[in-house]
Amino acid sequence: MRRDLLSLTEEDLASIGTRGHVRRAQKTLENHKAECTSLEEQEDGTLVLLWSDDVTCTLFADRVLADAGCTCPAPNICRHIIRSVLHYQQHMADHVGELGEEEAAAAAEIAIAASEPWDPGAITDEALEEALSKVKMRKAHKHQRDGAVVELVRGRKPLATFHKLGFTLRFQVPGDVRYTRCDCVDDAPCEHVPLAVWAFRELPEDKQSGFVTMGHEEEIETPTELFAKVAHQFGELVEHGFTGTPPAAMDRFEQLEAKLRDAEMVWPASIIADIRQQYQHYTGHDARFSPTDIANLVGEFMIRAQALEGDQTEVPSLFIRGSSDDMNSKMGQTVFVGMGCSVTKRKQSIVVQAMLQDKKTGKVVALGHEFVDPSEDDNIEASPLHELGSKLVIQGRDLASLGRSQLVLKKATLGADHGLELGRARASAYQQTYKWEELLAPVFAEDFDEVRAKLQALPPASLRPRRVGEDFHVVPIKRVQRASFSVRDQAIMATIVDDHDHTALIYHPYTDRNRQGTERLLAMLERYPDKIKFVSGTMHVGAHGLIIEPAGLVFDPDDDPDARILVQPWVDPFIDRSATDTELGAARPPLDPIDMFRSELSQSLGELYLLGLNHVDEQTRKRFERLLAFGVKLGMREMLAPLADVVTTLDPDHQMPGDHEPGVAVLETSVVSKLLQELA
Repeated sequence: MRRDLLSLTEEDLASIGTRGHVRRAQKTLENHKAECTSLEEQEDGTLVLLWSDDVTCTLFADRVLADAGCTCPAPNICRHIIRSVLHYQQHMADHVGELGEEEAAAAAEIAIAASEPWDPGAITDEALEEALSKVKMRKAHKHQRDGAVVELVRGRKPLATFHKLGFTLRFQVPGDVRYTRCDCVDDAPCEHVPLAVWAFRELPEDKQSGFVTMGHEEEIETPTELFAKVAHQFGELVEHGFTGTPPAAMDRFEQLEAKLRDAEMVWPASIIADIRQQYQHYTGHDARFSPTDIANLVGEFMIRAQALEGDQTEVPSLFIRGSSDDMNSKMGQTVFVGMGCSVTKRKQSIVVQAMLQDKKTGKVVALGHEFVDPSEDDNIEASPLHELGSKLVIQGRDLASLGRSQLVLKKATLGADHGLELGRARASAYQQTYKWEELLAPVFAEDFDEVRAKLQALPPASLRPRRVGEDFHVVPIKRVQRASFSVRDQAIMATIVDDHDHTALIYHPYTDRNRQGTERLLAMLERYPDKIKFVSGTMHVGAHGLIIEPAGLVFDPDDDPDARILVQPWVDPFIDRSATDTELGAARPPLDPIDMFRSELSQSLGELYLLGLNHVDEQTRKRFERLLAFGVKLGMREMLAPLADVVTTLDPDHQMPGDHEPGVAVLETSVVSKLLQELA
């Protein structure tokens, strides 16, 4: 009984051959265009299949499927070999009742192994040495000595992502290292397989996912004095506020940013760059200026600095500080696949981004634009989101079309945050057919359990790379279990089921500006509950399980893979009002007290950074007093100790010690505010 062949899924077969081979083989079997006239299993496990179309396939027991033989003239693995595997799997399923006791037990064991998580760490070194050449083993040992940070997920198809190396490896068959798929150019099994196996051995047995640092992580000295200088500048900033900060002070921030980059503190340096950008928005009277963003940026910097200076965090320092690989980089000709559009609402602007995956490396990048929103004083109606999505970005292509296109770039600049900058480079966009099963891991996940395991291993946003798409995934879907518009939450809420009957919740908020896309989403969920194929979006684990904020949903209404439809609920227009009877926007959702507190705290801190401690008035002080009392009622007394110090600092009658720096309490409260938002 061929354990390896019975464990291979359609996705595995597509990665070994091609997606076209799999589809053609399936159609041949379904339509009985060819019949297997003989299936012989030899003593050593080799399978020989004779077909009615005069083709003979030999699936050797001691070789991987890619080395199987076929009498057709195709030079590589062909559709006949894929067809033979599918037939063998179906044959064994149809005749399981005819198996002997020993064979039936083996079949049951294979079925269980294929449906449950397993641990590649159980693979022995002897098995590795047998499957890999000495050269590959030496390279693997060198990677281990040099140090590597590996993100691991134990699942039905275990996953290992090598940060810094930039590769993702998936194990396809339990216990068999020959069946692996890696992003690198080497044939399987590649030099990264042993590295992944050794990393899984270091992951605690009680964890389904996590990070492992192998060897010695690159030692970068923490610039404690430099962090202290930045904190001092933050203190000066909060004392005088943006309104009282001269350009010369921003020059000092620019110098500190350069020193942080020299010290390989890439992410802390990028935070300083963002603060300087906010100052430019302020001095330029740009509507994109946001005091709240300043408070959040300061809080994030302080969190990263404290984590790097301490020794209690389990998060790899590579994530917290970044590395030379996280700098801006130039890209040559690259093909990207659109995965839908996301929208981020800011105080006076809105960011629309097409989410794309590099077809070769699997990197997620974003190509978008920040649109300035009119303020209430402008007396101008804000544009609906589907109109913003139709704004031109490159050569006649708008953002919404980029989310559903395949984009070919001659050259571009990839920012450290994985934002894509095209400049004047030539680019071409083509319609895609949404074969998202061909997307690469770790963005493409086998099921919701894999996504949950990956998300649970992720540290808070302030302690991980500052890149788009860190929690963006694509998952195959089997059906919509139920979908409705929640008047209380003012959102579309739908329970969806993956191919292994795990469930997740789609949550898409309704606003007046995205009404059309929201209506289209609800209509498609109600009309085609069994025709949904994929969902993409930002995902997180909440009280109700896995929650998905969708950027795109792929439907196949006609059961034709070449006629699939993409719904982008943020930016799609929708004209067919008769498609749904649901009335949207009938009520406003009640405000959650903790959400209110988080919002009030970040906004109040933003005002301090704008005005400065030297210019606060009695009204500001009372606002912070009320905020503190509100937080204490919510049970956060201990956490809000820094906020209590801010209230004391704002009291003009309170005498502070001579060595007291008034801005320290604000900086510490910024840390608390940022953590409260990330722990939402």
